[in-house]
Parts: sequence; C-alpha cells; structure tokens
Amino acid sequence: MDDTQAPHDDPTTPSAPSPEASVAPPALPLPPVEAPPAEAPPVPVAPPVFAPPVFAPPSYPPPATPAPPAPPTDPPATHAAESSGSGRTIAIVVAIITACVLVLIGLGVAIFFVAQSAIRALDTGASPVAEESADPDQPRDEPTDAPAGPTPEILPLIEGAPGPAVAIDPLLCPGDCFPADAFGGIGLDSDVYAGLGALEQTEAWGDYADTTPGKEYTYSARYWNEGEGTPAECFPVYTQVPVATPFDVRPDAPDDVIAYLGYYETSDQYSGLQESGRLFVDSASAETHMTTLQGMIASCTGYEIGSGDSYWTADVTPMPALDVPASVAAVGWVEDSPWGRFYAVDLQRGNLVIRAALYTDGVVGEEGFRQYAEQLAEQLADLETE
Repeated sequence: MDDTQAPHDDPTTPSAPSPEASVAPPALPLPPVEAPPAEAPPVPVAPPVFAPPVFAPPSYPPPATPAPPAPPTDPPATHAAESSGSGRTIAIVVAIITACVLVLIGLGVAIFFVAQSAIRALDTGASPVAEESADPDQPRDEPTDAPAGPTPEILPLIEGAPGPAVAIDPLLCPGDCFPADAFGGIGLDSDVYAGLGALEQTEAWGDYADTTPGKEYTYSARYWNEGEGTPAECFPVYTQVPVATPFDVRPDAPDDVIAYLGYYETSDQYSGLQESGRLFVDSASAETHMTTLQGMIASCTGYEIGSGDSYWTADVTPMPALDVPASVAAVGWVEDSPWGRFYAVDLQRGNLVIRAALYTDGVVGEEGFRQYAEQLAEQLADLETE
C-alpha cells in the first residue's frame, strides 16, 4: 500500500459495518393465513423475532434471509462470561483490600513500638542507642559516643629556628636544570607512606593536567575571598602548591609549570598528604620564591577562614630547620588547630621546587613528617639534571 494512502482506502481493510448491521431488522411480514372453517375461530400466530449475531466482527455481513431462531432455553453465553468476569474482579478487589489492611496493621505495629522507644528515650534523656551503651557512672547529659579507635595524641610542637631559604651549595642554572618529565622522578616507596601513618596512594602524577601559577592563584584567591579568610598576610600559606604571592597580586609566570604529583590518605580520610611541584624558568626564580615564602610565613601568626562545617582556624609557626643535603633548600611551616595539624614544606634544587603538605588529625606526628620530608629532599638531591 502507498504510504500516502489512508487506511480506509486499503482494499484489504475490512469495511465498517453498515448501520443496518447493528440494528435489529423489522419484524418479518406475516405469511398469508387461509380463512378457517366458519365453525372454528382463527388462531393468531406470533411473528418471529430476529436477533443479529452478538460476537460478529466488523466485517461480518448479516445473513440475507435469517431463519427465525427457536426461543432460548438457557441464558446467553455473554451473560455467563460477564458473570465470570465480575466474579474475578470482585475476588481481585477483595484480595487487594485484604493486603492493604495487613500492610496498614503492620505499619501501625511498627509505629507503635518506635513511638514507645522514643517516649522512653525522652523520659530518660538519652537516645535508644545511647541508653544501651551508656556508662551507668557517667551523667546522661554528657556525650557518650566514643571514637572507633584510640584518639591520636598530638604532641607539642618541635621548637627551633628555621633553616636557610637558599641552599648551602645551590645548583645554579641559567635555564632549565631539569626536563619537563622530571616530575616523574619524585615519589618515595609505598613503604614510606605506609609507615608514615598507613597512607595509601589514591592519585598519581598524570591524573591531573599540568597548570600554571596564575591559574592556581585564581583558584586559591577565589576560595579565600568566599570564605572571608583573614588576615590577608596569611593568604600564601593557604595555597596548596608552590606559589608565594600576596592576596592582591596575581603571579606573572606564564612559562612556569605546576603539576600535582600524588595524593596519599588514610582509610578514614582523616589524614592526607599531597605532593606537588613547580618548574621555574631558571634557578634564580626558584630561589626568589623560597626567600619570599620564608618572609611571608614569618609575617603570619594565625588565620581563620570559612564558617560552619568549613570553618578552619590555626596558629602558624615556621618549621624548624630540616636536615637536608647541601644542594637543597627547605622552607616550611606548621598550622596548629583545634581540629588537627597541617605541615607543609617547599624543597628547592635548581629550578625545581617540590611541596609536601599534610593534614592530619594526629595519626601522623610532626617528627614523622620531618623524617619523610628529609627523605624526599635526598631524592631531590639525587635527581639527574639535563
């Protein structure tokens, strides 16, 4: 059939029934009756009644000359089907109502027991869970929740003067001391991170595209501004990568490359260590970064940022000098907060600066971080130059 042809134009489509097919035909005319003998009165004959087929499809033609049917002695088949269908419908409805009643009864019982537990908890001033696990010798108005494991002990900060911002025997290069793929040579054995505080690597170099100091500044400055960080002198310690610039000065170093080298964290994610690096255009620019950072750390004694769950406040102190190779300079700081510690250090050799930054709830101690940083400095000192 042509696509444009209407369905009713299809010669194979059954034609709709004529109006005469759905209307009962008129009573058939009475056959002529001969006059009976005069002595007997005439007997009237009832005219036959014709009923059309009930289940005839639309194309079913009515019979031309139907024969008068005999009077039915049983109910039509359609009545039986309708009765059976009605019975099934009633049974389904009854089943649904019964199921709904059972569900409502179950919910009512559950709500009753929950309400009783809540009422008992209100009467005793504790939650049902706390009521079972509370120490009977402990006042109920004090928190009874205990941490899953022992609370890490945060030791006092290590005291000492910071180390020099310039290496004792610096590696000087008028251009690149290290190739662009030097980042791949940074990173200690997994045993070191595991011993540091059960840290496991979750991200590696190459998981994120390299970036620039300008982009990193824009990112940090945005969140510092949104969180209303204060004072502005502490903005440099808020950045997570080797960038040392005032809050209102965007660095102009389009040729420098910054890379995220790895991230390590504990299974509960309460402690995390991030390593990042920056390749400067020359060693002189890297040394300037180190001296600038050291001065900015000295001018920041503490800061606060954020609100609610994102609030953070900490006292900031310079990190005491590390034991590093002569060709490596180390400048770092420590943030002491009611919620934990933050340790960060920049290690510089030639035109390459590596930053290690660790947040911990106390699982990783300051001494452990210092030993790790010194191992990282030794690896940097052994890194081959171009």
